[in-house]
Amino acid sequence: MGNCIVKCNQSENESSLIAETEEEIEFPYYSSLSDNHLEILEKNNNIFRYISLVEYINLLSYFTLETSATPFEGPYKINFSFKDKFLSDYINQELFQSFIENTILKNREIGEEESTFKEMCIELYKSLKLKLKQNYGKENKKITKRDLICLGTLFCKTNNINKIKLFFDIFKNEKDIFLPSEELNEFLLCSFLISSYCLICAKKNLSQINPTIPEFSFEDLQKLLKCSELKDCQSLVKYFNINFFFNKQFFVWNEFIQKFKGDNGFGWIFSTKGIRQKLQENQIETDNFIKKIFTK
Repeated sequence: MGNCIVKCNQSENESSLIAETEEEIEFPYYSSLSDNHLEILEKNNNIFRYISLVEYINLLSYFTLETSATPFEGPYKINFSFKDKFLSDYINQELFQSFIENTILKNREIGEEESTFKEMCIELYKSLKLKLKQNYGKENKKITKRDLICLGTLFCKTNNINKIKLFFDIFKNEKDIFLPSEELNEFLLCSFLISSYCLICAKKNLSQINPTIPEFSFEDLQKLLKCSELKDCQSLVKYFNINFFFNKQFFVWNEFIQKFKGDNGFGWIFSTKGIRQKLQENQIETDNFIKKIFTK
């Protein structure tokens, strides 16, 4: 693949969301049954992984129908807050496709992956919208830019500490305290769905029209969807809230960052493999619980 050309000439340090004094946090290795099946989309044909998280969030916040034909010239914003107006901006499928075509792909040297990447993004959007509509029971449920930040935290290149800081900043309140919220739940649900159900659907649909994408066998598809449906992702949101806020209902930054350290930390929410691993583990626990009930 060719190197991506970025118009904003800023170094990695200048593009960091975190102070230089903050140390990087290592996440454990994650894996699931879906990884090999989905690698062709989330790795081989995923242009997001060549774009930094800081660049992505700036491009997303800048992009509107009015700015779609005007390139973002910088400088990059590195301080974000729940008050940022763009977070609540709605982005429909047509506008999202324009964002991918005119902002993410434009002015970059990209090989033959471009077409597959664009098709994948459209499929991800469509299946996410469908599942959000089912979750909220609203025919006209709209996707916000806040929801789509998870494409950056899941796929874009950055240090783990930057993902943690952005997550904290967009969900902390005016007192710089991170606490539960409906916006947080929706963001998590979007992250979980995109990492599992949406990617699976994208591959299934693209394999029907793109000869470079192999088809699922019926058995594999059935097995992968068993722990990737809406109900599974809803359960994982509850799992996160119960465990993250187990002893305390709010956190300042120095407390918050501790939640992502160690093998039992919550770094898995920023990894598609980590999310799928948790979904798989929860399914196994559920199956074992059901077996105990019916064997008594």
